[in-house]
Amino acid sequence: MTSADQPRRSCLTVPGSSERFLVKARSLAADELILDLEDAVAPAAKDAARTLIVEALTAGPTENWTAPLRAVRINEASRKLALVTAARGRAAGLRRS
Repeated sequence: MTSADQPRRSCLTVPGSSERFLVKARSLAADELILDLEDAVAPAAKDAARTLIVEALTAGPTENWTAPLRAVRINEASRKLALVTAARGRAAGLRRS
């Protein structure tokens, strides 16, 4: 069973627009961290939040994260913002799992 298939006791959602929260999230002992780009981020802050999330996920080894699973909650897949987010993540070397 992969870690993606295991049941999760705790999932923590972190607003992607808060650099302070993203730094803190690295050390939190949740089963999964969800870095939010949707409801938790004002429309005017979404572009900066995308950058913060990509930087947080690509800075240093993945072992620096306590939570074994990390996900990014994006806008509805049919919206242009979702495509921008996916493209930026791929350019940074992030993968979908």
